[in-house]
Amino acid sequence: MKARNIAINQNVSLVVPLVRRLLWFLPPPCIQFQGTAEILDRTHVDGTKAFGSFFLGRTILRMYEEFERRGETRVCFVRIKPGPVVFTYAVGAPIWRLINRMEVGIVRVDVPAEYRG
Repeated sequence: MKARNIAINQNVSLVVPLVRRLLWFLPPPCIQFQGTAEILDRTHVDGTKAFGSFFLGRTILRMYEEFERRGETRVCFVRIKPGPVVFTYAVGAPIWRLINRMEVGIVRVDVPAEYRG
């Protein structure tokens, strides 16, 4: 479904919640950004290289190969190119500051041009 949506509209938003182990009952800190997405074939060198670099990724690649043996043809990779701005919430902000003024946890980070894929 994600790949179908990206084929129609390449603009994406991504929110990555970060684990808070001790104060799990509070909203998690997060990183969010907007960008554009590109659908890559399951055999694309960049996708297989990225997934092949860690244990769970290698497990997923083997699962994809099994899907292909069973006739599944809809497996793909998605490459996301982040935009020039990343927003964070509560990343590195002390909880005691957020209690009275939640907005102090919002930070805008302008990504330098040399890091923008």
